[in-house]
Amino acid sequence: MLALPVFAIAFVQYIQYVIPIGGYGAIIIKGLFIASLTGINIFGVKASGRVNDLLTMIKLIPLMILIIAGFAYLINYPSIFIQNYSPFAPLGFDQFGTALVNRILGVCRVRIRDTPSSGSKKSPANYS
Repeated sequence: MLALPVFAIAFVQYIQYVIPIGGYGAIIIKGLFIASLTGINIFGVKASGRVNDLLTMIKLIPLMILIIAGFAYLINYPSIFIQNYSPFAPLGFDQFGTALVNRILGVCRVRIRDTPSSGSKKSPANYS
């Protein structure tokens, strides 16, 4: 129940990018937002599920439009795609798998540390 007001605050902040809203307007919109979600919960799980499905579709439709527009751009301008992705692997494909795994782990912020040498086993403070 404590997370519900966070959605109202985020909703008002997003709206303010499009429509300038004053202090009282923001309070009214937050109240209406919380009241509408509370009303949906009062009607039951089925209504809540339908609203959730609707909101998910509202989020996914722009993503699908963007993907379709990207493929249309790729089909209409293949030379730009080739220019941007060549050379794909300038150093060859010998170590491509290792580089790919390291990049994925880097994006996930996973650190791979070397095995400590025999001299550093005496003082564990050297590991950090």
